[in-house]
Amino acid sequence: MSVGTHVIVHGDDPALALPTKPIGPFVDRAAAERLRAERGWVMVEDAGRGYRRVVPSPEPLGLLELDTIRTLRGPGCW
Repeated sequence: MSVGTHVIVHGDDPALALPTKPIGPFVDRAAAERLRAERGWVMVEDAGRGYRRVVPSPEPLGLLELDTIRTLRGPGCW
């Protein structure tokens, strides 16, 4: 089973202004430039293997679904 979650973060977290977390597939330079132009994504060279999108990674403060997760896991788990 999997449960999608929403992470609570502080709206003033400085990390929101500085994307650093690489996500998604590696793409070549031309594709990275196209994605920058078309979607406004921040793209960086990553590990010498190509370019990847980077997104903010603010400090998590909590999960909106925490009570639901606790209910689903049942008594005696974790």
